[in-house]
Amino acid sequence: MDQHQNHPEQQPNDPFIGSLHSLKPNDIHQKTPPKRFSKLAGRLVRWGALLLCGTVLVASLSSIASSLADYKVADDYYDGLANLWDDMDFGSANPFGPVRLAAKSKADTVTPEYGTVISPGDSGGANQTTADSQLMLQIRAKLNALRAQNSDLLGWITIPDTKIDYPVVHTVDNEYYLNHSFERTYLRAGAIFADYRNKKNLSKNANTVIYGHNMSSGSMFSCISDFFSRSYFNENRYVYIYTEEGIYVYKTFSIRKVKVNKDVSYITTYFATGEDFVNFCNKQMNASAVKVNDITFDENDKILTMSTCTNGHNANERYSLQAVLVEIRK
Repeated sequence: MDQHQNHPEQQPNDPFIGSLHSLKPNDIHQKTPPKRFSKLAGRLVRWGALLLCGTVLVASLSSIASSLADYKVADDYYDGLANLWDDMDFGSANPFGPVRLAAKSKADTVTPEYGTVISPGDSGGANQTTADSQLMLQIRAKLNALRAQNSDLLGWITIPDTKIDYPVVHTVDNEYYLNHSFERTYLRAGAIFADYRNKKNLSKNANTVIYGHNMSSGSMFSCISDFFSRSYFNENRYVYIYTEEGIYVYKTFSIRKVKVNKDVSYITTYFATGEDFVNFCNKQMNASAVKVNDITFDENDKILTMSTCTNGHNANERYSLQAVLVEIRK
C-alpha cells in the first residue's frame, strides 16, 4: 500500500506550516538588540580619558612654568649677589652701611689684626705681600658686609670662567638651605652650603664638603657635570674660597658619579688616622673619570668635595668634584 495514502496528514496544505520546512538556522536566531547603555559608557570612558590627559597636560605645563619661574628668580637673585660682590668698593658708599671689620680673637696670637698691612717676614705669612694684605682687607670688608645680612656666612666660592660664583653658608643641619636663599627666604634653588659637620675655619677640616643644587638653568652647581670632559677639567683646575682667614686655593683631582645608596664615603669628614685620610684621597682620585698625575697626598693635606645631584632618573646618584688645598693667600 502506498505510504502517502496511509498518512495524508504529512502533506499539509497550510502555507505557514509549509514554510517551516524551508527555514534555515539563522532565520530563527534571535538577534540581541544593541545596548544603548554600552555605547554611552564607551563615550564616557573616552571623554574621561581625554579629560584626564588634558588635566595631566595642564598640570605638567603649569609645573614646567613654575620651575622656569623659580629658576629665573634664583638666577636673578644670585646674579645680583655676584654683581654686588664684584662691585663692592669701600672707597665709596657701602651699600650695606658702615664697614665692620672682624675683630681678632684674643686667643689668636698669630693672625694680625684684620686691616693691618702685612709685610714679608711679618708674623702670619712669610710669602705674603703688601698687595695681598690689602686685598684681604677688601675681602674681609666684603664678607663682613654680607655677614650683616646672614650670620651663617662661611665665605664666597668661585671657579673662574664658570657660573660657580656664590656665597657659602653653614648651619646646624644639611636641610635648611636646600630650599632657603642666602637671606633665609624660601627659594626653591636653595643656597650653596657646607656640611654641618664641618667647621667654618676651612683649615680645621680634613674634607670640607659643600652642597648645591644642579639647576636645569645651568646655575648653582650645574656645571660640575661639565668636568667629565677632559678638556673642561684641565681648563678649570682651580677653586677659590674667600674667607676671613684667607683665600683658599684648591686644585681639582677627581670627578665622579657616585651611587649614594651603595657608598657615601666620598663625604667623609672625619678620619681616625693620617693614613686613613691619605688612603681615602687616593681612592677618590683613582676612581675619577678624568685621570690626573700631578697630585700626591700626605696626612696634612686638606681637600674640598663639591656634591650635587645628577638630575637623572636615579635619585641615588650624585656628582662629586674634589680638589686639594694648594695655597692659602692672606
